[in-house]
Amino acid sequence: MYKGIQTYTQHPEVNINKRSLAWLRAHAHYDDLHPYEAMELIKRLCDKDPVLQRKAFLAAKEGLAYYELALDECYKLQHKN
Repeated sequence: MYKGIQTYTQHPEVNINKRSLAWLRAHAHYDDLHPYEAMELIKRLCDKDPVLQRKAFLAAKEGLAYYELALDECYKLQHKN
């Protein structure tokens, strides 16, 4: 994640200060591992229970829908004239 931010900072409309970069650097490792750790936890908790598997699937689907909304709003702000 942190490496991608370095490229993003080259964009003329982006202003990321040293403090923000330090925070990103400090949390990048955790942020990169978090999705895998979360998936392993969900797999263990829902292993043999179809009801829990379905609930986990629906929760993930809803979370991705919110993520899509957030990305859409960011895109609109970026391309607002």
